[in-house]
Amino acid sequence: MASFIWTQSRLEELLNHSQAGVRRWAVVKLSALYPRRFRELLPELLQDEHQEVVQTSLGLMDEPSREDLVAILKELYLTGSESISAKAIQVLGNWRTAGAVAWMRERILGSPPLGREQIAAMIQALGRIPGEDAYSLLKDTERAVRDKDSSHWRLFYAALLEHRKPEDVATLLNVVLDGNCKEERRRDALGLLLAQVDPMLNPSDVFFGNRPAVTRHLARRAADLRAAAAADAADLLEALQRAVDSLEGDDSQSVHEFTLLQRDLLDGGECRQFENAIVSHTIKGLDGSPGDMSWRYGLCCLAWSALAKMLEGRFFPPPAPQAQWQQKLQYLLGDRLPQSDDESLQAAVLAEADRRELVARLSDHLQNHPTGWGTARCLILLGRLGAAETTAMIVALLKDLSEEWSVEAAKSALLQMGADAVGPLLTRLSQAQMREKHLILEILAQLPTEESVQTVAPLFASLYAENAEGTLKVAYDMGAKEFLPVIEHEYRPGEWDLGRVYVHLCQVNRMHPSRLAEIERDVARGDAFMQESRRVLSDRQAHWPSFMQLELACRNCGKKYQYQLREVHQHPHDRQEPEQAEKDFTPYRQGIVIVDDVRCKNCQTLNRFELTPASFAQITTESFKLLAFQKMNRQPPPHYPFKHVRLEEREGQPLSLLDVEREHLEAVRLQPSRPAVHLACGKFYEYIKDYPSARRFYLQAIDLDARAVEGMAGLVRLDHAEGKMKEASEWLQACYDNLDKGNFYLTGDIPAFKAMVRQKRKEFARELGIKAEEKPIEIRFRFDAGDYPKNKPCPCGSGKKYKLCCMR
Repeated sequence: MASFIWTQSRLEELLNHSQAGVRRWAVVKLSALYPRRFRELLPELLQDEHQEVVQTSLGLMDEPSREDLVAILKELYLTGSESISAKAIQVLGNWRTAGAVAWMRERILGSPPLGREQIAAMIQALGRIPGEDAYSLLKDTERAVRDKDSSHWRLFYAALLEHRKPEDVATLLNVVLDGNCKEERRRDALGLLLAQVDPMLNPSDVFFGNRPAVTRHLARRAADLRAAAAADAADLLEALQRAVDSLEGDDSQSVHEFTLLQRDLLDGGECRQFENAIVSHTIKGLDGSPGDMSWRYGLCCLAWSALAKMLEGRFFPPPAPQAQWQQKLQYLLGDRLPQSDDESLQAAVLAEADRRELVARLSDHLQNHPTGWGTARCLILLGRLGAAETTAMIVALLKDLSEEWSVEAAKSALLQMGADAVGPLLTRLSQAQMREKHLILEILAQLPTEESVQTVAPLFASLYAENAEGTLKVAYDMGAKEFLPVIEHEYRPGEWDLGRVYVHLCQVNRMHPSRLAEIERDVARGDAFMQESRRVLSDRQAHWPSFMQLELACRNCGKKYQYQLREVHQHPHDRQEPEQAEKDFTPYRQGIVIVDDVRCKNCQTLNRFELTPASFAQITTESFKLLAFQKMNRQPPPHYPFKHVRLEEREGQPLSLLDVEREHLEAVRLQPSRPAVHLACGKFYEYIKDYPSARRFYLQAIDLDARAVEGMAGLVRLDHAEGKMKEASEWLQACYDNLDKGNFYLTGDIPAFKAMVRQKRKEFARELGIKAEEKPIEIRFRFDAGDYPKNKPCPCGSGKKYKLCCMR
């Protein structure tokens, strides 16, 4: 079996590293690679002097309850920082520690006041801990949550429902039926009830009327029940199908079908009393409240799902505690939704079964049933057994798994098999498609061996181009020094995520390459920028940023980098060609204009970029920030880099950039001999950074009018941006020579335009190291100087004072 590149002793040594991030990473790695040693060290880790070691260790405690740790967790809960206290009580809740209820009462009455994170963790714990003590403590605080617009409302009622009390069903259904309640709260209430009877039904499909998706889901669930049903259940299944069909018609027919089916199912079983309460209260609500059709549809879906859950209880009866392990295993492998007793049954099977026979049964199930909830529980059992002989079989399943829960089960199983999983994963890696490939890499990153590092490190550049975030996480998690050369080669200033991984790899490997100090400084600047950006929306904001980070993909070389931009404009989206906009990620087609001239950090190509999913997320974030500023009556300063811009309006509606482009091109088509329309088109393309198109229209304007000064000025700007100083200087000279006799089409302030040309000419001359010769000013008029103020601008338009110009 291959060995890991990180030894147990080396990781324990890193637990005392000077950098907090390295200490956190060492705890995670120790837990993943040496779980037995991690469990042995937990008492020390939970009492470590470094807060991040304690906090990370708490987050990794997913094992069964340990009596030797309860006292430590109690102390952390009562005296630790807010974050550590919250994680400690969360662990105690997961362990269903009954004594924790009294500690929570003690903490509620004590001081200092509880923080938001602690309150949320305590609510979750009280939902997990069974018994009347936990339930009564929740009910004691219900009024404070129910009567306020509390952010903990959804979490609180989710915890209450964990105790499966019919009165809480009535409370939530009253919220759903209350037309005076906020719609968001009504959706939350319905979503909580749906999650109790069908956690796989997407509540958004129900809320927003995606009936085809809902119908498909319910039909699949009905088909699963038919597959598991006995022959004498045909009438019940037919009634269930009629109830599905009735959802598409008059809901009064649905209510009738629900009532009949409920009557047939009632047998007083305790397991089904909660679902029966949901059905009864829902039918009552549908009968007594006309309501909005969309809400009635949601209630019908809720009633149907509860009835289906009751049928599941009949078709998948849980085994008795004294049943043989084979019966318990059969129940676990049934294709049904998760139940609260699954965890205890898994523990019983693992404790009672013969390992060889159990692995054989699980392997047989995996071969014959590659998908479904039963398969997910099968994978969990194989992982807990550490059944390395099934590794190849599990790896072969990865390509077919689509549901998130099944993927997580397979990943967890392979990680628990440790280094034995590496070989089959590497064999599969070369044949895998992108989605499966990144899943395999994610698993390999947690199990770094020499073989896996030697295979993955050479692929870094290509993988980084496909999925930058995922690939950086692979390198970070592996921690192998072999990634350093390729990361250093890819690094450019401003690539802070890449830099953070580089610095991390240097720290864990105790290496000091020549570029480390430079990259550390750049990463520190990035951290400062991110911290300042997070403070923008608070009153503590000390400094408004003058640039923003945006990821752009070069259309020439394909490389993606982060760029610091001084000004970005967001325009309204185009409504005429939404499908085209979905395919073309050129910034202006998405309503974005990057005002800065930007060169690719790799190939130096100018302004040829596409937006990426990451840049869309960054732009969305900035847009929401501006909206938040408006609601807060806070005006960003002029140098704030992100701006909402509207160029024109038509019939009261703002025009998109594509609308403006269409109007300019139509004007050129209708009036091809007018220089003005070509100049306007050139300026538009210059604004959106399409310099080749801008150049074409400027040249066309000059072809039509050799004295079109604005066309010459536009070419000056384009050549200067492209670094063609000689050509820019020649066009600037031509523009200067035509200032007096040239023609202006678009410029409103001609004297200011002339003054700017003269100023730019001097700047170009200094840049080129030459002296700009001033041409004699041709006097086109004479006037009686008389009392003309000598310190005012000369009337000839030279821009100089009168006394230094024509007065002489």
